[in-house]
Order: sequence, then C-alpha cells, then structure tokens
Amino acid sequence: MFSSEALVDFCRVVAAARTPGEVMERLAEVSVDALGAPAAAVLQVGADRLSVVASRGLPARAMTWDTATDTIGAELSEELLAACGGDFTHAVQFPLVADGDLYGVLVLLGAGPITLADGASPLAVALVDLAAIAAGRAAAHDELARSYAELRSSRDVLARTERLRLLGQMSAGVSHDVKNLLNPIGLQLEVLRRRIDRGDQDAMRETVATLQQIVRHGVDVVERLRDFSRQDPEHEGEPVDLAATVSEAIELSRARVAQHPAIELRATVTPVQPVRARRSELATAVVNLIVNATEALGERGRISVTTGTDDGGAWVEVADDGPGMSPEIERRVFEPFFTTKLEGTGLGLAMIYAFVQRHGGHATLTTAPGRGTSIRLWFPGLARRVQSQ
Repeated sequence: MFSSEALVDFCRVVAAARTPGEVMERLAEVSVDALGAPAAAVLQVGADRLSVVASRGLPARAMTWDTATDTIGAELSEELLAACGGDFTHAVQFPLVADGDLYGVLVLLGAGPITLADGASPLAVALVDLAAIAAGRAAAHDELARSYAELRSSRDVLARTERLRLLGQMSAGVSHDVKNLLNPIGLQLEVLRRRIDRGDQDAMRETVATLQQIVRHGVDVVERLRDFSRQDPEHEGEPVDLAATVSEAIELSRARVAQHPAIELRATVTPVQPVRARRSELATAVVNLIVNATEALGERGRISVTTGTDDGGAWVEVADDGPGMSPEIERRVFEPFFTTKLEGTGLGLAMIYAFVQRHGGHATLTTAPGRGTSIRLWFPGLARRVQSQ
C-alpha cells in the first residue's frame, strides 16, 4: 500500500530541489521503494536526445543509453528494454509534462507485467505530475542562477569599463583646464617678445608677473589631479578676496577674447566680502566661463563680468548676449560629460558646479533662445559659514 508518509516525504524533497537532477533522482527512488515497481529509469530531455539521469534497479549497461526525443512511445520502451539485455520484458511510461513543456519520461520496468502496489496507480500519475512541476521550477531556478552569474560578471566588466571611462574623461577635463591656462602663456610670451624688442622694462615686468600668475594656476590644476588620484580629502579652502580674484581671471582671459576683435569684454567688479574657497579654482572657473561665453558668441557680441553681494554671501556673474540655450540643453548643461561642442569633454561646467557646491555655494543659470546666457556663482560669506558650522 502506498503510504501517505512517502508522498509527504517526496513532496518535501522535490519542493526543496534546486536542480532538475535532484527531482529526477528522488522520483526514481520513490518509484521503486513506494510504488513497488521492480526497476525505474528517469529520462531527461536534452537538446535533441533523451538520456538516463536517474535510476533504480537498472543494469549498469543501460545507464549510458540514450535515444532521440521523437522515440517516446512504444519504440522508446523497446529500445530501453533491449539496452537492459533481457533483464526486463515489460515497460510502462509516464511523461513528465508541466505547462505544456516535456521535461522527461519515467519508465517503470519489470520482468513481467508491471503491477503497482495497491492504490499506487493514481498516485503514480500524481507523483509524475508533481515531479514535472518541480523539475520545471528547478530548471527555471537554475536558469535564473546562471543568468544572475552572467549579469554579475557583466556588471563587473561594466564597472571596470566605467572606471576607465571616467578616468579618461577626468583626464580630458584636466587637460581642458590646462589648455585654458597654457593658451594665455603663448599669447603673453608673444607680448613679452615684442616688449623686449622695444626695450620697455616696466611693460616686460608686468608681462612676466602675468606669466607667473598663469603658471601658479597651472600648478594648482596639476595638484588637484594629484589629490584626486590619491583620493586626498577635499581642502576646506581659504579666505578669498572674490573681487580681486575675479579681476585677475579677467586679465588672464583678455588675450583670448582679443582674438575676436568684435567681442567686447566688460567688467563691473566691485569690492565684496571675502568668501571661503580655493583661489586657484575660483580663478579657473571664471576663466572657463569667459572662454565658454567667447565660444558661444562666435565672432561678435558682448561679455559682462559682474560681482555683487546678497543673502549673506558674494557672487560673480558671467553673462553674454549670444544665442542662448534651448530648454533641453539648459536642463542638462551641468551634467558631467554633456556637451554640444564637437571637441568638448562636457566637464567644464560640471567641474565648476561641483567646485561651488563643495564650498557651500550654488550656481545659477539664466538663459533663453535668442536672449543670451548668464551663469552666477554664489558663495556664502565667511561670517555665515562660521555660524552654520
């Protein structure tokens, strides 16, 4: 008599199975031990073959037997009995089907007509159905595990690729800053050469002082790259005379703007309260904004640089009367790696935005198609920063 304990045990095992093989192994066991069949073979469907994956009472010579999947039926029984070498003469098949998919076949074997234990016939069908469902679930779990492993491997590759891409983009951004500093050096050297020819000592000293400022800013840019590569903590900054730093940045930018005679650079720089920032980064940010405005204007237009105070802080604003930006570009202009330039890196404005944020300030963009663009960098004053800490 088929016991309920055997059914419960079978259900427990197949419910915990993680691979179809575990289900097939238990099905072969229960077919002999509980159903009373002399021998059992469980065949699993492969790509185009049926092969023995679990058995009980099957001769060793039949363990490696397989056949084409289209032989299911009388032909399959005949081939399997022949592979057993005459040990068995009768076979009964139970296909393992769930949700329309065939996962395998349970074959019960005997030396004579197969007679199952009392009450086992309907339960045999139920066991096969349950095994098919469990095998399908285990196969899905196994496939999901493989997919997850592949996804994790792909994620690791993508992470490495992304790190390399970010390193390349960061290097491009730093080279962009260095280029903006080196271009004025070339122009100032040309000015110095002409002043040497004229023998104007005072003018030469003025040009040399300007070159020294540019070199100092260049060294600071390289130091920022080194700090980043070492992952040093961000410096707190220092008290900075915003107006004086902006005036210095304007002078550094004049040579670049002068390459476009029809572009006018206006400065309204009034004394404002000191702010806490990195002086070199502030100067570089203003230079970059002026350079961006020059490129936006093309050959003609006006650039205005203004300073002021409000809300307990100080700000610098760079504005142009150029073509302005569309709403789509305006929404993304501070995103890293977003650019509308053919040779741009998309890091200039993103780096400026990050610099201002690091020092407790904010960057504000005002633009519209045909109405120019202005970017204001606001920093909290020293007194306000002390109170907020």
